[in-house]
Amino acid sequence: FKQEVFKNNKFPKKIKYKYIIVSRAKSSRRKLLNEIELLNRLKKYNFKLIFFEKYSFEDQINIMRNCKIMIGYHGGGLTNTVFMTPKTILVEILNKFYNHELYKFISKVNKVRYKKFMCKKNYSNLDGEVNIDEIEHFIKRVI
Repeated sequence: FKQEVFKNNKFPKKIKYKYIIVSRAKSSRRKLLNEIELLNRLKKYNFKLIFFEKYSFEDQINIMRNCKIMIGYHGGGLTNTVFMTPKTILVEILNKFYNHELYKFISKVNKVRYKKFMCKKNYSNLDGEVNIDEIEHFIKRVI
């Protein structure tokens, strides 16, 4: 799929976010309740908060082609993993009530390094809170 998209379209690399956190704040479900605290902690590593729904398809591809690390709560925005380059990193946050391996599989196929973090607080409506210390410790190791 990725090869066909790149073959049939020219996507200039104009949006350069190296480290991103994909937000689900505007979605109706599966929200990371401590997303802002995570962003504030990771700003010192130059992480930016991204709302993929604000970007065109072309711009989403540009973001992913330049991205080195993407962090996100399980949801549709992580589908953009298919446009990441090999050896980049996807950090997926999962609720224990919604533990799927879709993005682990997509990462493997695309040779993207994959790391999973389970929420420390899991709500049955699929919202959750992640252990920010664990994610920051991982980010410090890989940067």
